[in-house]
Amino acid sequence: MVRRLRLCALLLCVLTLLAPAEARLLSQVIPNQQGWLLVLEQEGRAAPDALQVTPLLRHFVVGRVSRSDIITAQRHFTRWQIPLSLPPGRAEPWPLIPPLRVGNEQTPSLSLPPLQGVTSAPAPAPRISQQAVLEEGDRFWVGQPFVYRLTITLPETVERPGLDELHAAGFRVRRLGEDRWTPPSMPGQAGQIERRWLVQALQSGRFWLEAPRLSATLPAGEDQPAQQLSGRAAPLPVTIMATPPLPVAARLTLSQQIAPPAALHPGEPLIRTLRIDWQQGDMSALRLPAPQLPDLLVLPDGEQTHERYLASGQLVGQRTLRQAITAREPGEYHLPAIALRWFNTATGQIETARLPAVPFTVLAAPDQSASRHYGLLELVALLLLIKGLRPWLIPCWDATRLYGALSDSPEQSRAAWRTWLRRRALPPYPSLPEALAGAVDELERACFGPPAPWEPSRLRRALRRHWRWLLTPTKAADTAQEQG
Repeated sequence: MVRRLRLCALLLCVLTLLAPAEARLLSQVIPNQQGWLLVLEQEGRAAPDALQVTPLLRHFVVGRVSRSDIITAQRHFTRWQIPLSLPPGRAEPWPLIPPLRVGNEQTPSLSLPPLQGVTSAPAPAPRISQQAVLEEGDRFWVGQPFVYRLTITLPETVERPGLDELHAAGFRVRRLGEDRWTPPSMPGQAGQIERRWLVQALQSGRFWLEAPRLSATLPAGEDQPAQQLSGRAAPLPVTIMATPPLPVAARLTLSQQIAPPAALHPGEPLIRTLRIDWQQGDMSALRLPAPQLPDLLVLPDGEQTHERYLASGQLVGQRTLRQAITAREPGEYHLPAIALRWFNTATGQIETARLPAVPFTVLAAPDQSASRHYGLLELVALLLLIKGLRPWLIPCWDATRLYGALSDSPEQSRAAWRTWLRRRALPPYPSLPEALAGAVDELERACFGPPAPWEPSRLRRALRRHWRWLLTPTKAADTAQEQG
């Protein structure tokens, strides 16, 4: 029984080895009106750079390569579609499609199937079209931003294309980003150019927005000379509704910051910073009156405005105004509340943004005459004190530097000690107090004797104990310091 099972297992293995392996890489060439479409399929999910199309560029005009990952109930594979066409003037015999490397595999060399007379048909004339649209409708308020988009369908064979900028009287026009070019999906077809402008009306009424002019050159063909083309898209009507002479926005917030928050003295400025944030609007009509109060001087201290267009399609802006407010006399003051009226384009209503009143205190200035007299006495006393302490100042400074220079490194500590001796004009091995001499001897042994742990704590305690000896002036040291 066991022998029969072994024979069955051996036979199954042999049949498995002799069975044909499933193809992992499939290739196919499909003719169409523009040339051929090369379709490659590889089992599994291929790497982004798995396909190498460089060999095709030597013999064919290659269109835009498309890739897709396909998952079905039976298979999971990656498909590439490569449009191919022959260069102009290329006659038969047609070249073969060379082998292409796809990851670790390679396709076989393929021949081109016949086009069934499609190549003999005349090529269609290149087509140029322009289309302009307003992305948010055709009715807007004065100052409300909207986007003008122009899409141009243009063959790849067009030479020296040029497009003017959008200009419209009574409108503020700004360019939005760079042109976006969408290449054709097949060789010989047309691609698309898209350009966008941000437009804001300055006055109400009904207007026609004239499209920018496009100019280009069609190259000469077999039976026709080169042609100069020029044209515009159809004009677009737009209705601008009137608004009150107020700032307009779809959303507006008003905030302020006061600095410094502490009490002030007469003549010291209080800085108030007002900040206005808005969306989809225009702040050209914004006017914030400066408060006119007795005993207060209000001066402008700078203004900044920033606007940017977000990828979400919103125009957002921020304006910052600074005011310097100075009180002439001490007392209690109040900055009045602020009420900013603005027109909401989302609701069509007038709204008000408010800030509360801000109290602040100005303290009385100190007695200047008393402070000046007292300061003069202090100055005279300080000069006399410096003259009496002058012989002790330099030793005190040198001792402080020595104490701070001591470290865990015996070499650095010994260098600091020798520097202090040299600055005090003392010999390398002076007569020292008993405790200080023992600490210095331990330092010398740490530098020149057998390796032993060193801690600067003993030398620091000795310096603190004999501080009077450290601060004793020496004539030689004082003379050297004066000459230096």
